[in-house]
Amino acid sequence: KAEYEIGYQNHRNRPIEWTEPDVDKVVADLDADRVVVMAASFMHEQSETLAELDDELREVAEERGVAFHRVPIPYDSDRFIRALADLTEPLLTEVPAFDDLQLKRCLCRKTPYTFCLNAGS
Repeated sequence: KAEYEIGYQNHRNRPIEWTEPDVDKVVADLDADRVVVMAASFMHEQSETLAELDDELREVAEERGVAFHRVPIPYDSDRFIRALADLTEPLLTEVPAFDDLQLKRCLCRKTPYTFCLNAGS
């Protein structure tokens, strides 16, 4: 059996079908004594991670005697922020298609690597 399972957070407050299997069902059906949950598509903490995972899903796990751990969202990690900057800076400073949105070196601050939209060319 796989050492991991994939489950999806469903929107219980919306009367629409959602991606399956639901994360609650996956955790409830686990044949394990512990689970590590990673919210792969989130870039910052919010109600879906803080309440639905940390509280509600933890309760589902603990009711079944399964130890629960959630991997923190990397939103405030220096490495994560640098990776996002490395991906977006070239688009905002070099790609002609983004001319109207391109960042230029800020002329009002002496801080290196400071960019703004209203700086001169």
